[in-house]
Amino acid sequence: MSDYYVYILKCSDNTLYTGSTNNISNRLLMHNIGKGAKYTRGRCPSILMYLEHVENRSLAVKREEVIKKLKLDKKVELINSATNELFNGKIMVSACLLGDSCRYDGKAREYPNIIKWSSNKNIIPFCPEVEGGLLTPRLPSEILGDNVINSAGEDVTEYFLKGAEAAIEKCDEEGIVCALLKANSPSCGCRNIYDGTFSKKLVPGMGFTAKKLSNRGIAVFDEDNFPF
Repeated sequence: MSDYYVYILKCSDNTLYTGSTNNISNRLLMHNIGKGAKYTRGRCPSILMYLEHVENRSLAVKREEVIKKLKLDKKVELINSATNELFNGKIMVSACLLGDSCRYDGKAREYPNIIKWSSNKNIIPFCPEVEGGLLTPRLPSEILGDNVINSAGEDVTEYFLKGAEAAIEKCDEEGIVCALLKANSPSCGCRNIYDGTFSKKLVPGMGFTAKKLSNRGIAVFDEDNFPF
């Protein structure tokens, strides 16, 4: 008997959609390539916000209907409740946050609270820049327009694209639906990135890997907004 899940997505227009499935990774993909529910087709990308395991399809459908009837404030309460199993499965984490010396400067960006939190979680460490073929240490890079340029003016976009694709492949392989990524990185930044002038100025935006994961419906967070 297959496991089933009830889930809540946040759509691109900030509305919430509730559904159920026995393959959450594939369902997220279908929603975000326009082959999922009719409601989400014009509201891509959708991001997974809530996940609840149920024993069978019948119970999943019933639970889905219950959640759909909830008012918005009650759905938000549910997303923020202990019932949310989004963080109980495999979670991709930027390797530098776990103490791996893979940053551009050859250092780690270890956070003790993340190390402690990860001790009883199913963590998949990942560095998209290393997986994309870049060496450690390496010159710092920033996004400029549609490309990634390092501090010597060299276009290194190819490596960042490869890293983002490798992250998607790893998520598909492991069934990952949630990622904790390094803030402000040209790969992993979820909310802000540096503006391409190497002046340490932040602007709203997403790194290549964070955007790729988000567009697939994978919930992406950074160390400053993750609900530890």
